Amino acid sequence: MLVLIVLGASRASAQAGDLSSAGTAPCTALGSIGHLPETIQVADDLRRRVDTMLRKSPAFRSQCRQIARVPQLYARVRIDGRLAGKPYRARTTIYRLPSGAIVADIDITPAGDPTEWLAHEFEHLIEQLDGLELSDLARRRQGAWHSTDEMFETDRAIQMGRTVLDQVRGGAERGDH
Repeated sequence: MLVLIVLGASRASAQAGDLSSAGTAPCTALGSIGHLPETIQVADDLRRRVDTMLRKSPAFRSQCRQIARVPQLYARVRIDGRLAGKPYRARTTIYRLPSGAIVADIDITPAGDPTEWLAHEFEHLIEQLDGLELSDLARRRQGAWHSTDEMFETDRAIQMGRTVLDQVRGGAERGDH
């Protein structure tokens, strides 16, 4: 449930062109219900879960709409077995390119239901799009803290993850469009 913010361009420019790698594809099959922005690539083993989130969670659909407003954001979402033994269940690494593009790698643990972690990490993306300075918020103890090394956590992402999980488990079909 932690976010790792890495600012730099070295790896990011190679990754920006790599988003169409095998095993990932945009999730856009839900028509008027909602869809992921085309700049978000989701690993095949997470697509069914993301489709369920889009169908059942107004909060997740809202996150997707916010992310879609930033066409220069590119993200790849995948399962990472190396997270299985970690004290966190997901991690997002964000790169800002000199061109203004933002590239994010979202890694999710293979253990358990990824619903909460996916929404949580999407909220970390939105925090960055909103221009939040997590190190500053952490220093002032305003809803963010330095968890380990270069990783930050926020109350906002924790709450969003729980909200989406509750909506998906409760089968919330409340329209928000």
